[in-house]
Amino acid sequence: VAEVPRPGRVEFRQFGGPPLALRALMDGERPVTILVVDDSAPVRGFVVDCLRKSGFAVTEATSGSDALRFVADHPDLVVLDVSLPDIDGFEVCRKIKADPASASIPVLHLSGVYRAGQDKARALEDGADGYLSQPVSPEELIATVKTLLRVRRAEQESEERFRLLVDSAAVLVS
Repeated sequence: VAEVPRPGRVEFRQFGGPPLALRALMDGERPVTILVVDDSAPVRGFVVDCLRKSGFAVTEATSGSDALRFVADHPDLVVLDVSLPDIDGFEVCRKIKADPASASIPVLHLSGVYRAGQDKARALEDGADGYLSQPVSPEELIATVKTLLRVRRAEQESEERFRLLVDSAAVLVS
C-alpha cells in the first residue's frame, strides 16, 4: 500500500491568480465543485485538502453507490478511486459516462492499487478522462484537475458556438 502524505502536513504552493472557485464567483458563475470518491479516509482527506486549498468546492463520497447518487448533483469533475468497497471505480466511471445527464463530467481516476499500464489503459478506454497513481504530489493533482476542467470548458464553449451557428444559419435560410 502506498504511503499517503497526511493532510495536516501538506505543503502546497498555489498556482498563479485567484483560485478557480473565487474567480468563478467573481465572474458571476457558481463555484467549481469536485466530487472526491475514496473509501480511504487518509487518501480522501489528502485529496480534499489539496482541492480546497486551491479554492475548489468539494463533495465527498466513500463508495461507488454514493458517487453515482452525488453525480446527479452535476459536479464539474469527479476524482474517483478505482478500488471501492461496493462497485469498483471502473464500473462507476462506465455508468457515469453511459448516462447522457452525466456523460460530459470529467472523471479522473486516482489509485494506489491499480498502477500498471494496462489498468490505466483500461480506465481510459472505459471513458476516464485522466488517471493518476498514488502517491501523487499536490501540484500534479491540481495541474491535472485544472487541465481536465479547461478541456471541458473548451468543449462547452465549442458546443455553444456550434449552437449559435446553427441558429444563425436557420435564420439566414428562412
